[in-house]
Amino acid sequence: MKCNLVPCEYRRQQAWMRPARWGLLALALIFLVLTVFFQVQLRREKAYYTDFLYPVQEKIRSRNDQLRQGEALVQKAAKGQERHVSWPSLLVSLALSKPEGIVVQKVSGRPGGALVEGVTASPSLPQQWQKYLQQQGVKRAAVVRMQPQHGAGEVPFSLEVIGDEGNAAAT
Repeated sequence: MKCNLVPCEYRRQQAWMRPARWGLLALALIFLVLTVFFQVQLRREKAYYTDFLYPVQEKIRSRNDQLRQGEALVQKAAKGQERHVSWPSLLVSLALSKPEGIVVQKVSGRPGGALVEGVTASPSLPQQWQKYLQQQGVKRAAVVRMQPQHGAGEVPFSLEVIGDEGNAAAT
């Protein structure tokens, strides 16, 4: 024989608590399982990053640094570097194109070219030389100074020649 001393009303009020307790217990168990799963997943991803991705990232970073340093050197060299002129080509071009009647006294270097100083009997000869050089591919040739002297047969002049890189004048 069974004897239950708990009143019936109290038993009816507590009847709904039993499934709620099981539900809360199941919910807590689900949260615990999810927490463990996410912790394991997080450790796997961290291990993948540290073992595989981090070394690759460091290689990329070091190569990028090397590229930046190389670009900085190129820019530094480009700033301080004057244009290269093929001096043999420039001098040969000047020698082959010099008209008769011009005496070259001095050839001095300039950034990207040369300054030719000399004397001539006719004031038109330096202009003819300038035009010929321009036709032959010299980037710029200009008579920068010509001073005819009164009573003298020789006219001093200066011819500035700026050539292209690598090939100042093609003859």
